Amino acid sequence: MTLGIGDGLRRFLKAHKKPLVGVMGGHGVTRDSDAYVDIARLTVIWPEKYLIVTGGGPGVMEAAHVGVAFSTSPEATFQAALKKTGRQAGLSGARQFARRGRLDFGGMDDRPGSGQGLAAGGDRG
Repeated sequence: MTLGIGDGLRRFLKAHKKPLVGVMGGHGVTRDSDAYVDIARLTVIWPEKYLIVTGGGPGVMEAAHVGVAFSTSPEATFQAALKKTGRQAGLSGARQFARRGRLDFGGMDDRPGSGQGLAAGGDRG
């Protein structure tokens, strides 16, 4: 099983032909911190040149995912996402983001077309 994972990873990396940037640790960094915002801002501009990998945890690793997820979104959408994440410094809502690629902060209707949720994607401008 481990050999298959290694082989698959090698094929994946070869196909993407981008250098890796790893973002690990920083579990204690909260969404309302300058460090979280800095990592999100860095990783929003990296996906064209680098393949971003993380440990998948909270803190700076989540910030890296937010940056990458919004890397093709308009700047205003990315800024709104950072503002919303900063208002909810804890981890609730992270599971919905991971599952659906949407930020969901309780009580917001994030169905397509509702205009209340923040979906990642689109043209960055």
